[in-house]
Amino acid sequence: MSLMTWSIEVRVDFNDKSKTAIMEKAVRSAAKELLTVARLLADGREPDIAISTTDMFVGREEIALFEIGESGQ
Repeated sequence: MSLMTWSIEVRVDFNDKSKTAIMEKAVRSAAKELLTVARLLADGREPDIAISTTDMFVGREEIALFEIGESGQ
């Protein structure tokens, strides 16, 4: 069996930039749920997940799965 990768992209253009933090929290939550399912289905090889955002002015920026102070264990 070969390594499989799934990608989900969401594009938004908010007038109110405060919505960006809300969206980032939702993306983290969805990523955690997907990683949990992948771990439950894993056949011994640990699954991995990456979260990032791309801004046409800033470029690509990695997003941590857990916020500062939030336990990942």
